[in-house]
Amino acid sequence: MNNCRLFVETLDAFQPAPVGCSDLDQVDVVGRSRAATLGAIVKSPEIGRRTDEEVTVYKAMGVAMEDLVAANLAYRSAVAAGVGTTLIW
Repeated sequence: MNNCRLFVETLDAFQPAPVGCSDLDQVDVVGRSRAATLGAIVKSPEIGRRTDEEVTVYKAMGVAMEDLVAANLAYRSAVAAGVGTTLIW
């Protein structure tokens, strides 16, 4: 975790967990100083991943629409690249 950048949907990811939720939070391991929001990266791509060696960590907050958009982008990229596996459910 020493060589990573954390990407979050919102800086609310750094707020304490609600009562009754786990106190263990992955974002604290990385730290706010190595984090950026997805919106900030759209505005300023240079603050995103900086080197090929840097590990990308993404902390989803459970915002369903953003999860759906991210999944759609990943799917379309895989189809365009001709990679991936189709699973029959």
